Amino acid sequence: MAETAPSGSPVPSARDVGPPVFVTTVGADASQAASTRRSVEQQTYPGVREIPVEDGSTWGMKTKEPAYWMRLPAGMLLEKTAIEHLMQPLIADPFLAAA
Repeated sequence: MAETAPSGSPVPSARDVGPPVFVTTVGADASQAASTRRSVEQQTYPGVREIPVEDGSTWGMKTKEPAYWMRLPAGMLLEKTAIEHLMQPLIADPFLAAA
C-alpha cells in the first residue's frame, strides 16, 4: 500500500523523484574506504554521486537546486536501500529540512 501525504495524495517513492545526494567518504584506510564506496554504488536511490571532501563544503554555493551531502566514515557499510529510506521523508514533506 502506498503512503499518503497529509493532503491525502500518494507520496511518490524516493526512487522515482528526489534531489541528488552527494557522498564523501572520509578516512585514511584505503581498504575501508573502498568498502564504503562499493556499498554506496549499490544504492537503489538513483541520484547518488561521490564527490571529494573539498567540494562538499561548497556544493551548495554552486547550485540553487536542492541537494543533500553525506559524509561517511571509511568502513561504513550501507544497506542497499539506506539512502532511499533517508530521503523518503524529505521528499514526502517539503517543509522538512536537513542539515
